[in-house]
Amino acid sequence: MVASKLDIVRKKESEGRAILQMKPIDREAYAVWSEAARAAVGELLGAESQLYKELLAARRAISVRFEVDPSYYLTQLGANLRRELAVLRKCIEEVEAAEGAARREEYLRATASDPAPSARARTAQSRSEAVRGRTGGVATAAAVAVETPPPTARAETRPAASERGALGVPSLLVYCEREEKCARAVLAALEAWGAKPVSGLEKLLSMREALRGGAGTCAVVVASGSSGGDAPAESSDRLRSAACAAGFLAALLGPRRVSVVFEGESPLLPEGFGILQVSIADPDGWRPKVLAAFRAGGADLK
Repeated sequence: MVASKLDIVRKKESEGRAILQMKPIDREAYAVWSEAARAAVGELLGAESQLYKELLAARRAISVRFEVDPSYYLTQLGANLRRELAVLRKCIEEVEAAEGAARREEYLRATASDPAPSARARTAQSRSEAVRGRTGGVATAAAVAVETPPPTARAETRPAASERGALGVPSLLVYCEREEKCARAVLAALEAWGAKPVSGLEKLLSMREALRGGAGTCAVVVASGSSGGDAPAESSDRLRSAACAAGFLAALLGPRRVSVVFEGESPLLPEGFGILQVSIADPDGWRPKVLAAFRAGGADLK
């Protein structure tokens, strides 16, 4: 139960960072997110916890109305968002530290009844001597293999690169809101590297656990411009979703394993976020830049 509540707080942190990258920050999106973040922390730590009270205090009153001075209003709103994100990070680290301590205690209890190393060594030695007695003093590899049970294999914490496809985690993921012309061009250009499409935030969020375990996975977020017949609000919603997806993926995979390919003249995210952003119309070609960035981040893309 605690793990699922912690995942919700992690999700709110990712969403908050995506909102912070919007230019300008969407006031309505922030208001909805702030209330949801409060509810998530309250569920995780309780309304009487010190961190929950810090989160409440982080959202300070803004002394000016948006209609009077939009620039100052959004600056103060951004400061509130940064303070709230800092408290969310403290919540996550505190719970993770507590869970780590609990796992250590469980390990110590489990190993308290385990034979001492010297006892295990004496058991292994007696087995070896018994084998030598039956083989004329020469402990052959085959005899030792029969006598000594194989060690228990430890479960891998992350899947090997060759196993990711079987687990549904592609080596290269291409996120798009809809598979339009721009998205199809990106997918076609990256087909040789095993690129797989993921459409929509809901589908992407459902892959959270798989992506968290997918060592080496990289992601390209396609930010398409407006299509013919799209209302301005629909185009804005699509770009907002792409920004949220970029922040979510950067939080899971690391910013060096996420790139944005955008249509038009303006990048999707502000500078300094650590994510490569390149226009699909880049005269030097966007694909070499994206692949080079992923390889620099440690990705095994030949």
